[in-house]
Amino acid sequence: MTMDHDFHVSAGAIGDNTHIHPLEADEAQGVSQLMHEAYRDTYPEKFLYSPSDLLNKTENGELFSAVATDPEGRVIGHGTLRAYPGFPEIGLLGSLVVTPACRNRHLGRALARYLTAYGEKRGFFALTAGVFLSSPPSRKTFGGLGYTPSAIILGAYPQEISLVGIAERLSQRESLGFCTKLRSSVQYGPQYLPERYREMVDELCRGLGIRYIPGAEEDSGPGPTILEEGFSDESRVGRILVRGSGYNFRQAVAQTLWNLRARGAQSIWMHLDAGDPRTPAAAMAAEDSGFVFSGILPGKKGLILLHEFSREKISCDQIHLSDPAGSRLLAYIGSQRKPDLQKR
Repeated sequence: MTMDHDFHVSAGAIGDNTHIHPLEADEAQGVSQLMHEAYRDTYPEKFLYSPSDLLNKTENGELFSAVATDPEGRVIGHGTLRAYPGFPEIGLLGSLVVTPACRNRHLGRALARYLTAYGEKRGFFALTAGVFLSSPPSRKTFGGLGYTPSAIILGAYPQEISLVGIAERLSQRESLGFCTKLRSSVQYGPQYLPERYREMVDELCRGLGIRYIPGAEEDSGPGPTILEEGFSDESRVGRILVRGSGYNFRQAVAQTLWNLRARGAQSIWMHLDAGDPRTPAAAMAAEDSGFVFSGILPGKKGLILLHEFSREKISCDQIHLSDPAGSRLLAYIGSQRKPDLQKR
């Protein structure tokens, strides 16, 4: 699903004549300056520092970019919306940045509300926002907008990220939380879940307004496993999309893991289709390979189970979440990680 830039929600203004609107060509340099003000040169998505790269991505429909400007036209806030990789029905909000001088004015929430309205009018089935867990303001941004925690990726991004005035020096790799919102409640057909995930998945589903019919798992099918592989040079994140698990699932995952790690992936995210009767067996095989269940995303046809593979040592005790649902998910994920990966 590409972004249609002839289809916009109305531009909006908040206090002090701050104006939120789609990015204009002459504002791309202001976004670059904003990124330096907020993150120096440490933000993992480097295209935001390059006006030409940012404009290319917006003009070719890869993403929608919104900015907040002050009365003098200076860019003081920015955010993006794009299709989640491999799942075009899910809109991914990210790169939500406010200049340090304008924090504590609810500008981040106003940008999030603007992007949410655009995503809903654009027709995404669901919206999810990636939030750095070292930043309390970022975690609060989506409160009151209908988003609830659905996944946590421990150690997703480099430790070198430096959020000026908030998280100058991280003691470990940055973790990412997904807060998710459905356009309306949904009822899925049979969903096939590993039994030990079920209680946690059910809690996440209740928060999202999802109901489903439990299905009975089946053994791996006679056909081959079908995987899609993706890699980001900027974030060093690898992605595995399992489109069908078959008799050679373990071998296929092992080969893909090797490929992604050889390319420099430091965090690898696997996506499993809970509508596939063979997914419970695949999830257990993934755990045998070092993956850890991290949460869910709501696809149009059913739940997407997220798992992460990382060799990094992450202490959950250093991540402090204020919302009960997120805290329970974090505790669950921490309990599943191998003891030597829980603490430094």
